[in-house]
Amino acid sequence: MTLDGAVLCQVGPFRFALAAHDVSSIEVPDARGVYAGRWFGLGDAWPQTARSVRAPGHHVVVDTVEVHGATLPVLAMPAMVASHLVTGFVDVQGALVPVVSLAHAAERRP
Repeated sequence: MTLDGAVLCQVGPFRFALAAHDVSSIEVPDARGVYAGRWFGLGDAWPQTARSVRAPGHHVVVDTVEVHGATLPVLAMPAMVASHLVTGFVDVQGALVPVVSLAHAAERRP
């Protein structure tokens, strides 16, 4: 399995990737945004430079965004830790980054 383009998101020291084809826009967040920092225990306040990553019906606010146009091989999730949120991992500059489903991520509450 491969990921044809990825949107790499940073929240505090944590990174995750979204499939580029799932993202419809990257914008300045509004007051309705849900900060991904909540998933990592970082609270609800995002930095002024934050961005809202959007897909139809879903969005999440992250600290920074980097778009990768390359095709990346996806390492499958082990069956014993299968998740709807994390769908696999990609190797980005020597680091394993989880690939997250934006639809499931936007619905997740800490």
